[in-house]
Amino acid sequence: MEEKIKDIVNQVLLISQKEKILKQEKFKRGDCFNIFEIMRAQHDEVTTHSAMLASLLNPNGSHGAGCVFLDLFMEHVVTPLVKGESSNGNSFSFDMANSKTKVEYQIGDKTNDFEEGGRIDILIENEDSKKAIIIENKIYAGDQKKQLYRYYKFAEKYGLGNYILLYLTLDGHEPSEESIKSDSKTLEKNKDFYCISYADDIAKWIGSCREKAAARPVVRETMTQYLDLILKLTNQNMENTTKEELVKYLAKRENYDAAFKIHEVYDAVRNEILNTELERQVIEIAEKEGMILQPEFPKNENWCKAYEGQFSFYKPEWETFCICFEFMSDGLKNFNYGIKYRNENLLGTKPEVINNKAFSNYASCRSSKWYVFYKPFPIQDWNDETIFEKLFNGKIKELIEEKVKELKDLLDNPPFDIKIKL
Repeated sequence: MEEKIKDIVNQVLLISQKEKILKQEKFKRGDCFNIFEIMRAQHDEVTTHSAMLASLLNPNGSHGAGCVFLDLFMEHVVTPLVKGESSNGNSFSFDMANSKTKVEYQIGDKTNDFEEGGRIDILIENEDSKKAIIIENKIYAGDQKKQLYRYYKFAEKYGLGNYILLYLTLDGHEPSEESIKSDSKTLEKNKDFYCISYADDIAKWIGSCREKAAARPVVRETMTQYLDLILKLTNQNMENTTKEELVKYLAKRENYDAAFKIHEVYDAVRNEILNTELERQVIEIAEKEGMILQPEFPKNENWCKAYEGQFSFYKPEWETFCICFEFMSDGLKNFNYGIKYRNENLLGTKPEVINNKAFSNYASCRSSKWYVFYKPFPIQDWNDETIFEKLFNGKIKELIEEKVKELKDLLDNPPFDIKIKL
């Protein structure tokens, strides 16, 4: 088996080299140009993904195609899910020509029991507001307490058979129990809500929309760039020719068993790289900047599990805070950095901290009970071989060091006492 694995690795490396050549040619042609990536907007749920989807789903959108794209969404996404039935067992039809689309639709303040209120990412209503398609859009953000349940409660106002609630993620995974469970009810998949994915449902739908946009070159090319972004976010951007060659090779009878063995250790390989190469680089940054790692660089058994993959820098005189880098979603995704509370007894975004002048430039960043603020690292998703190339060649180290210096300067020279007791 060991020799077989070596043979497979060597063959895969040859195919990988072909892939690199094809991508270099693609780069030279300008086919790698992507406005979403240039603007560093590829991971933004609201201003990129929800906005883009809502625009295409809007019959009155600037794409000028009327309800064509919404019709294709019904055909390729909704209808296959419900098979002519709604989440409540009645037939679901939708007047697409007379509908309106809303983004970040406010449904009221959250109640104390978290069972009502919030903002719906995408709401598509009939003109008479009697039927609706509700989409909860998740790229990397986690579920909120009773979040999907709240949207379900809002949807009930439309009545049986008059709505469908969709939970959209990169890979189509189910929402957390915390999101779907209330004090009196737990939502049921394929009855109260449906799961859809960017990898499958949205990618296919955008592809079909692009075909219909042939007479609208600006719309078509924007869709092409957006589809390229989706394929990259869902790890489907391998060139078709090399992908087909690799699949056929690994699917051979004499190879498939070794291929599965390699697959089994995929996460372990990534953990080993992060526990060696990333560790070395982070230690070098800490020593150069005169900081301490909190704790000493963690030998994580599973970097791929949300919130376990993290490391922090601190100085004793900061006392209350540290600079933290953390994967906030499973699978080495949603990599963020920011100023975190060092001690669990100091949790909470207190006004005297978050509203202080020192942090005023970060007011638009996210915060939590653990973080004064945090924001996306330039590389959010570490699931591409090119990302690990950037780790080995020092590009990621440069980015981490840049962010560390930015926040170190903030904590070293604040216009207030950073030993603040919360």
